[in-house]
Amino acid sequence: METLKTLISALSEELNIEINIMMVLLREHPQPTFGRNPTAEIKRLLKKYLDANLTTTVAIYTFPFSTKIYKAQIKGQPISHYAPYSKVGRVYRKITKAILDGSI
Repeated sequence: METLKTLISALSEELNIEINIMMVLLREHPQPTFGRNPTAEIKRLLKKYLDANLTTTVAIYTFPFSTKIYKAQIKGQPISHYAPYSKVGRVYRKITKAILDGSI
């Protein structure tokens, strides 16, 4: 979390702008580690950190690990065209809809 805070501060200072975080995207870890889900723990810690350090609510989305993302990149296509009905494609569609609807 400290690295994230440092990165945001450095970016804000370098660009001389105020940065307002509206959304965070986390890629899920492909498999549980030692019986634990590291993505859930990271999401919990991130939410706690953001709630303590920001005055606005930040949407946190997780999307599944998928080789379809890499294959779409190789083909030069967005996931919405390469595999729109895959699990990861549906998550990206949900995020896009939230942005377009203004709920983020």
